Formats: sequence, C-alpha cells, structure tokens
Amino acid sequence: ILKVGPRRGDGAPVVVIELV
Repeated sequence: ILKVGPRRGDGAPVVVIELV
C-alpha cells in the first residue's frame, strides 16, 4: 500500500510504504 503523507519542510512529499 502506497500512501502520500504530509509534505516535509523542504516541500518534498513524504511517501509511506506499508507492507501488509
């Protein structure tokens, strides 16, 4: 499952990878 989380301070999107 790929989720895009809140952006970091530098403006780059944070991608969270969940293995379920």
